[in-house]
Amino acid sequence: MKKTRLAFLLLLWAGGTGVAAAMPGCYGRNCEGDQQTFGIEQGEGRMLDDATWESSPQVGKWLSFPRQRVWHFDIRALGGRTPQVILPYVSASEDPYSRGQSATIGGGNLAEIYNVRENFVSVRNGTCSDYYLRLVINVADRPPETESDAAISDGSTADVAVATDAAADANDAGTDAEAGP
Repeated sequence: MKKTRLAFLLLLWAGGTGVAAAMPGCYGRNCEGDQQTFGIEQGEGRMLDDATWESSPQVGKWLSFPRQRVWHFDIRALGGRTPQVILPYVSASEDPYSRGQSATIGGGNLAEIYNVRENFVSVRNGTCSDYYLRLVINVADRPPETESDAAISDGSTADVAVATDAAADANDAGTDAEAGP
């Protein structure tokens, strides 16, 4: 009786271990990711308006976002501005809205956002599941152009005018009441 029980327990343990080893998961080398850069080449993303950029259209094919993938978005179209609002949409379908599928805003390990700086952001799929990604970024409006900026961009001699104004201010310092001794 004890031998039968022991054999049954060993068989049960071996079967459970075999099933667990055959199931996919984030262990071993089956969940290693890669890194890709997006936004440099022509046609990689587009500006919707002066302050909004998208990686792909809402209805259309999204970026492949497999397990542990890191997308580095190098977006020179932002014109030196730092992303303020970063919306990573994820879906199990490559073209979710044209196929009656769905999408959601990724959060947690599903869309880890880091490396945010001028014209740049990185997004990582920290899971062991494969998805598709659409990234939408909003930046601040460009600062208004001042008259001196316009003069410099027109190629005029604004730098000479600034130097002349500084020299005139230095000469006036001796006669200004608040200049002091």
